[in-house]
Amino acid sequence: MFMPIVLRTTKVVNITSDTQDVDLYTTAASPAYPLNVICFVNANVSASSNTTPAMKTSSTWKPGSWVYIRNSGTISGKPGVAGIPGTAGVAGVPGAAGAGGRGGTYGDYNGLAGGGGGPGTNATVGTAGTP
Repeated sequence: MFMPIVLRTTKVVNITSDTQDVDLYTTAASPAYPLNVICFVNANVSASSNTTPAMKTSSTWKPGSWVYIRNSGTISGKPGVAGIPGTAGVAGVPGAAGAGGRGGTYGDYNGLAGGGGGPGTNATVGTAGTP
């Protein structure tokens, strides 16, 4: 990258080991004058909590300051706080009626109904009893 030559102080910041919660302004010794800051990130920078940024440049630089960051590592924050659960949805529409049942079987052998009874037989005449 081409950087124009500006005759003023240049501060080089090297981050070479894993660290957390980097404030670049503080790391550059909180300068009270405009300067060029070149920061090389060659490690992992992470956040210690979900309310703290992993790396911030700050907003207190003097007017005319230039900040250049070359990240060759990973800068990652923590996940945020879970959201509030939503409200329950409305009840669904009742489903359609089910299909008719399958026919059953009845009767005796192999499920066949019994036939009508045959004609009766003639009775025999009884013998006389003893007096």
